[in-house]
Amino acid sequence: MEFHSDLLYRIALTKIPLIGPIHARNLMSYCGSAKAVFSEKRANLLKVPNIGDQLATNILTSEVLHEAEAEIKYLTKNNIQPLFFKDEEFPSTLAQLNDSPLILYRKGNAELNAERMVAIVGTRSCSTYGQLLCEQFIEGMKKYNVTTVSGMAFGIDACAHKTSLVNNIPTIAIMGTGFGTIYPHQHRSLAQEIVENGSLLTEFSHQKGPDKDHFPARNRIIAGMCDALLVVESARRGGSMITAFFANDYNKDVFTFPGKVGIKNSSGPHFLIKNSLAHLIENADDLAEILRWEENSKSDGIQKKLFLELTEQEQTIVNCMRKTDESSMHYLISSLDMSPGKISGILLELEFKGLVRCLPGNRYLLTE
Repeated sequence: MEFHSDLLYRIALTKIPLIGPIHARNLMSYCGSAKAVFSEKRANLLKVPNIGDQLATNILTSEVLHEAEAEIKYLTKNNIQPLFFKDEEFPSTLAQLNDSPLILYRKGNAELNAERMVAIVGTRSCSTYGQLLCEQFIEGMKKYNVTTVSGMAFGIDACAHKTSLVNNIPTIAIMGTGFGTIYPHQHRSLAQEIVENGSLLTEFSHQKGPDKDHFPARNRIIAGMCDALLVVESARRGGSMITAFFANDYNKDVFTFPGKVGIKNSSGPHFLIKNSLAHLIENADDLAEILRWEENSKSDGIQKKLFLELTEQEQTIVNCMRKTDESSMHYLISSLDMSPGKISGILLELEFKGLVRCLPGNRYLLTE
């Protein structure tokens, strides 16, 4: 396995104490590359926003290059692929987020930019009914050519992965540890099955164990990668709810099943529904209908046909929206030689055609 010549410095950058993904990206942007960060003068480092004395000292004195060398040896020995956030194979929906990991480590061959990615999360102590809902949902998703994403925890996560494997649906497990520790250890055989029929993915170096703060970080990746998130049974507080809140922050569609009133594991889904943070669904087809999915990716042909029918002004707006992940009305008004009223009318037409989705805050997203 060949690695990028800058990989040593990219990995080293993630190991600097107190340097998170946002600081790491800023440093690379100002210095030009990961390698350049380590040869930059202290005075120049201090000019980078939010890089104070302590962080500059950490950059200049840390022995992280040696740690990065050890990491690369581990990757090579265990056939693990490092993916930099600018790499083509890196999940594009995740790379666009400010708090996206700088590097992901992957074992397996699942497509990380699959056309349709559905994340399924829920309580570790799921009921028989919750497990049945999860199984039926994934079986119903098969005809829509999805890839599933979850966190390989006990309960709903494990059910999601196992049901996906049984139905020959690619599945991706986002780990809260490095590859040196499979957690929970009871899922070692499940992890191997996922490697053979999907992928294991983590942002943590191989020696990192199941620290408490790793799991909220893991949850943001689950939310960031998916097109839609399903919560199956959850208490009002916990990892599944954290993932749902991340998904809402990232403007992803969140779905959940209603549960029995007064049951602890219904309180999370009911909170999401009552506060308009999730769509209430009863089955996989409900989700597909809301997202305007067609079976077996037939929507591609429909959308191409619709593009042939676009007016010149509609095509102009679509082309403008393609330049950014998400378009605000202000962005469109400032970018186009059209009145606000005209733009609003055209956006409405594009919504009717299924090409544009209106998001909170007067923002718009292409659905193509």
